[in-house]
Amino acid sequence: MTNNELKTTALLLSLFALPLFSRPQAPLLSDVNASALLEKSLAATNLRTPGARPFHFSSTIKYKSNGPGLTGRYEIFFSPPDRYRINLTIGKMSEIQVVSGDKIFISRLPQKFSAEAWRIAEFMWSPGVGLQTPSKLMVGATTSYPDIKIADNCEQESDVLRVRRACFDSSQAMTSFSIQDQKNSRLAEDAVSLSDFHSLGDRRYPGRLIKKSTWDTIDATVESSDDKSPFDESTFTPPANSLARDWCVAPQVISNAPAPHRVVDYAVFVYYVLVGTDGRAKKLTFVNDPVQFALPQHQQALENRPYAVLACSGKPIEYEMVVITNSF
Repeated sequence: MTNNELKTTALLLSLFALPLFSRPQAPLLSDVNASALLEKSLAATNLRTPGARPFHFSSTIKYKSNGPGLTGRYEIFFSPPDRYRINLTIGKMSEIQVVSGDKIFISRLPQKFSAEAWRIAEFMWSPGVGLQTPSKLMVGATTSYPDIKIADNCEQESDVLRVRRACFDSSQAMTSFSIQDQKNSRLAEDAVSLSDFHSLGDRRYPGRLIKKSTWDTIDATVESSDDKSPFDESTFTPPANSLARDWCVAPQVISNAPAPHRVVDYAVFVYYVLVGTDGRAKKLTFVNDPVQFALPQHQQALENRPYAVLACSGKPIEYEMVVITNSF
């Protein structure tokens, strides 16, 4: 071995002898931090939260309810804090929403409220809302606490109603989440699966979203997503012949009303209501009525009940909502 080869060998051996540099690792997942981490991760999927960076994404949608399965596309252009555009097509239905400043413009074909469009839009805007793990659950007079298991950087919590499982990478960024009925309890409202998370602006959003409920299934795949520099102004041009309503990012409740009683059960009434500036229903349509013979009485009761009055800068606004209820 030559002198140069000996020197090279000695240098390599000395390098191997040095302590290896290690990147600081996130704390190990535990039942102490897992619930908080899950809540934070699911909150980061909420696109309604005002963000610091614009984004755009486009996805394919499969929708199945009582009738034939439908296919379509869902697209969002978001320019914080007060401009966005939604393009949604599903089957023969289409809906465009454009928000610009203090107005929202809505174009629908056909020109009526679509329960399918509402279900898809609500899920895609905030797929993690309502899925946070409760610290305890009341079932009748019994208090049930979740059983927590931690393994392979995944956390699983189960109670008498649901099983929730969330997995994280070494930096504790969520990689997958699922929530399912526990032994067909028939009380869980939705079974949800979110996976393939990636950065979307300043959020982390799933690339695959599946939601199965008692009356429909939504299966969405994000095909393209990116952060955007300022969009072309034509993106936020209101559609021709669209409805226009006052709008703001965070409307204030200036006159409250008893909240419609929300339940998790199969025999529920689901209805759409356009609430006027006086807190009264201007338009009411049943999405699901499991007791058809009682429809007139139920509709009259729901039309006459008060709803919250919302305002933007002190000015009452009209707004749309969908209610799941079994009380009138």
